[in-house]
Amino acid sequence: MKGIRILLVTGRELVRQGLRHMLESEEDVQVVGDYASAEEALFEMIRLRCDIVLLGTQMPGMNWIEATRNLKRNKTSSSADVIILAESGHYRAEALKARAASYLLKDITRVELAQTIRQVYRNRQSLKECDGLVEEKVTEVVLHAMSLAVEARDPHTASHQRQVANLACKIAKEMGLPEWDIEGIQIMGLLHDVGKISVPAEILSKPGQINQYEFSIIRTHPRAGYEILNGIEFPWPVTSQVILQHHERLDGSGYPEGLSGEDIILEARILGVADVVEAMSSHRPYRLALGFDCALEEISQKRGILYDPGVVDACLRLFQKNEVEKWLVNN
Repeated sequence: MKGIRILLVTGRELVRQGLRHMLESEEDVQVVGDYASAEEALFEMIRLRCDIVLLGTQMPGMNWIEATRNLKRNKTSSSADVIILAESGHYRAEALKARAASYLLKDITRVELAQTIRQVYRNRQSLKECDGLVEEKVTEVVLHAMSLAVEARDPHTASHQRQVANLACKIAKEMGLPEWDIEGIQIMGLLHDVGKISVPAEILSKPGQINQYEFSIIRTHPRAGYEILNGIEFPWPVTSQVILQHHERLDGSGYPEGLSGEDIILEARILGVADVVEAMSSHRPYRLALGFDCALEEISQKRGILYDPGVVDACLRLFQKNEVEKWLVNN
C-alpha cells in the first residue's frame, strides 16, 4: 500500500491529468482523487483521508485562498497539508498566511514535485510525533473518564467496548491498514458505545426480550455518542463520524442515517463486523451467548449485503488461523 495519499484539486483538467501522470511513477505516493472545485474536495475529505492536497489557484466557486483556509479549519480535513500550485510567485505570502505547507509554480519538474511532497509529509510526521505525547495524554484522560462513566452505569458495555476494539484492530491489521489507522480504530472501538450513557440503565440491563419502544431508545446511542465526541479534537478526524456510523449497513438498512456502500467510512464498517461478532458470541442480559459459529455464519451469509466483504474475509481468516477465538474467550 502506497504511503503518501494525495488529493488533486484544480479547475484545469489538463493540469490534473499532468500531475497524476507525474506522480504515477512514485512508489511511495498514491493519488486518491482529483476534483475541479474545492467544494467537491471538502465534501469527500472524510472518505478519502488524504495526507496532502495539491491545490491549484484556478478553479470555479471557492477561490484557492478561501479553500486553503477551509481545508485547514475543517475538522475532517485539518490534518491534511496543503501545497499550492500557482501560475506565479505573487501570492506566496498569502498562501503561507492561509497555512499552506508549501508553494510551487506550475512549471515544476516531476523530481521537484516529488521531493516537495516527501518533505512536507516528513515535516507533518515530525510534528505529529512531537504532538503525540500531548495528544496521547489528553486522549488517555478522555478515554478513562468516559469508560468510567459508562462502566458505572453498565459494566457489560465497558467490557464489550474493549473486546470490540481489540477484535477490530486485529481485523484492520489483517487487512493491511497502516499502524496509525489501527491506533485510531482502537480508540474508536473503546468509545463506539459511549452514547449508551444516554440510555436508561434499566433498559440496558433488562432481563428478557426488549420491546420496540425500548429498542428505539437503544438505537439513539450512535447519535448520542457522536454528539458527545464531536467537540473533542482527536488525532483521527473521523472519530466522531465512525461512532455515528458503526450501526450502518451496506444495503442501507442500518441506522441512524441509512447510509450504504462506500458512504460508510471504512473504520465504521470494520467496527460493525467486530461489534456483531462480539455481541453474538457473548452473553447478554436478555439471552445466552449464541457462540462463535453462529456469529461467523451471520457475517458469512450477509457478506456483501450488510457487511463489507473485505472486512468479513479478514475476520474469517483470523478465526481460521485460530488467532482470535481463544483470545476472546479468555478476555
